[in-house]
Amino acid sequence: MPTIAASFQDRVDSVFTKIRARFEQQPPWETFFAEVLGKGGLVSQEFSDWAEFTQFAATEQYQEILRMITDLRQGVKKNTGEQAVVTVRLPKAVHEFLREEAHQQRVSLNSLCVSKLLQPPRD
Repeated sequence: MPTIAASFQDRVDSVFTKIRARFEQQPPWETFFAEVLGKGGLVSQEFSDWAEFTQFAATEQYQEILRMITDLRQGVKKNTGEQAVVTVRLPKAVHEFLREEAHQQRVSLNSLCVSKLLQPPRD
């Protein structure tokens, strides 16, 4: 008997169940991010096509994954995972704006930028 392809929602539910189980283990946020959203992570394995990933990114489950990452990052003072450095050139006015926002939120400029980079893309 031929196997019927799982519906998109079934696939979303399946991958989210795995992600929630991993979140409950409370790994370092960098590890969780890599395992879930990183190259070769659970999401890219299940939704390897860009159109499918975009569809997945519009789900409530994806929003919950972003909240999980934020929860894991709460209270983290020092990164424990591997890191890469990215240099971004931007106008001085933008830098000053971000620096002031970080100051108002009482976080480092680096933490603010990482948080902004983890937000889903807007249409």
